Amino acid sequence: MNAAFVLGQPDFTTGTAATTQAGMSAPSYVAYDSTSQRLFVSEASTGNNRVLVYDLSGGFVNGMAASYVLGQPNFTSSGAATTQTGLNGPTGLLYDSTNRRLFVSESLNNRIMIFDVAIQTSGPSCSPNYSLHLTRPIGGESWKSGQTQSLFWTLNGCQTTKVSVSLTTDGGLTYTPVADVANFSGGFYAWTIPNITTTSAKLRIQAVGAGGNPLATDVSGFYSINGTANPNAPMNPTTSTTGTPAVPPTTLPATTGCTQDTLIKASTPAVYWCGFDSLRHVFPNEAIFKSWYSDFNHVVTIPDAQLAGIPLGRNVTFHPGVLLKLQTDPKVYVVTDKLGGLSPIPDEATASRLYGLRWSTLVIDLPEAFFTDYKVGAPAS
Repeated sequence: MNAAFVLGQPDFTTGTAATTQAGMSAPSYVAYDSTSQRLFVSEASTGNNRVLVYDLSGGFVNGMAASYVLGQPNFTSSGAATTQTGLNGPTGLLYDSTNRRLFVSESLNNRIMIFDVAIQTSGPSCSPNYSLHLTRPIGGESWKSGQTQSLFWTLNGCQTTKVSVSLTTDGGLTYTPVADVANFSGGFYAWTIPNITTTSAKLRIQAVGAGGNPLATDVSGFYSINGTANPNAPMNPTTSTTGTPAVPPTTLPATTGCTQDTLIKASTPAVYWCGFDSLRHVFPNEAIFKSWYSDFNHVVTIPDAQLAGIPLGRNVTFHPGVLLKLQTDPKVYVVTDKLGGLSPIPDEATASRLYGLRWSTLVIDLPEAFFTDYKVGAPAS
């Protein structure tokens, strides 16, 4: 029977040796990663002294280029080496699917090299721990629409084709593309801030490799983009019923009702948000308050009798985008809306993709007594 596809040559009638991204010289052994659909091909001492890695998740194409290389700094080098990063006469291959390690035997170096390929790397010159860290913004910044702000990041790894930057204002449920930065090695992008108003802005950056696969992800903390309306409005619209900004005042009129979108307390420590429904909504604890406001500077103290005259509403829930878990349950949720909607995060891979490699440091324990304030919906994706 006829072969269906060919790798290493542009067609079925060519047999030229080559030291390129699409060519081969003396291929010896192969191993296959069925989970990530990667094919490893060793090229022996009479060839290129390397292992090519093909990303087959998009299918086969005759003469397709390899995605990564092990044993050489690039696709056009073939020198033998006895180093931690080089190879000399690689022959046999074995892939450990459980721990995602590749074992490479070298006949001329009398050794077996073990590569950690749990995260797709592009060669031994890359850091074995592929990482991407956003260093600006990190969270807590306040930027104005129309400004140009510098984004910075650090990247360990190579063969990254671009860094994709995207913006979310709904806690990571949806992302809007900002830019694809080709010159990733500089770790810099000048961004003109869009004309929106939010305190739940987050930037996500992704290092993208050959074939469009994300190799590493990081996500900032919450920061503010300032427009014309006050974004800190738990549960209700972000502007008052008259359409004007509702900014917390420093003093509260001595009335029996709430001034919309203000923070109040009486003689007890409890802090309330006066909603657009003229009800006082309590912050159950400081962590929930701090997910909405950075400090207590705008909290106004009123007489106990005045507070008692304001009807009580519901508990304020965590800000959308906050990651939560119960102390007695390892399942992690993301808050999806101002009324306490929750989406379970199905696995660690999803959490890393949406919230970066440091996602576990963002998780807050939610007391079980407050869980009834929330409603669990569809899983995050």
